[in-house]
Amino acid sequence: MDTLSALYLAKIYFPLSVLIIILFCHATSRNKQKNKLIKYGLLLTIIIILLTSVYSTILTYLAWKQDPISKFLLPPYNSSYFYQYAYFHYWRPSIIAFTVSAIWVLFLFFIKKYSNDKLISKNEIHLGFFTALSVGFPLFIPYLFILFTLFLFHQLINSIIFKKHQPILISLSMIVSAITVILLGDSILIKFGLDVLKV
Repeated sequence: MDTLSALYLAKIYFPLSVLIIILFCHATSRNKQKNKLIKYGLLLTIIIILLTSVYSTILTYLAWKQDPISKFLLPPYNSSYFYQYAYFHYWRPSIIAFTVSAIWVLFLFFIKKYSNDKLISKNEIHLGFFTALSVGFPLFIPYLFILFTLFLFHQLINSIIFKKHQPILISLSMIVSAITVILLGDSILIKFGLDVLKV
């Protein structure tokens, strides 16, 4: 397996593995370990995403440079084509994923402030960033749908069956939703006609 293939696999299976371990820590109330995993998992996922984009760009540049025809698509023969190609194929998906994740984090900050930390804690915001970045776009759309469905179901069960009216933190719904959409991948996009949004 070459380095690029390893990086693309790491983009999927590294965050998935970390999320499964986080789920175990959550189920066993190992909060310190869970919080560390969230922070380190987020950091390493960001590094993997950026490395994949950088490495893909470099490999393409070197391959085109060695080709007698495609070398004319590179600077100084062509000042913009390669940059546009690299952006649309290697950088745009990452930029969209970071942008969507950042918007999601801002929304979580708003909910945290509005609920006085009853629904979302600081660590849940880190988890929200990690899960959103892990699923990417357009998987973020089914992630969001499953997340809120699970969260509302959990709240109803808690209040109706267990007669508890205290709000539940959203972390478990985030973890389960992210794991679900990563495992289902393109199949869930095709099922709901969201594959047209892939970039």
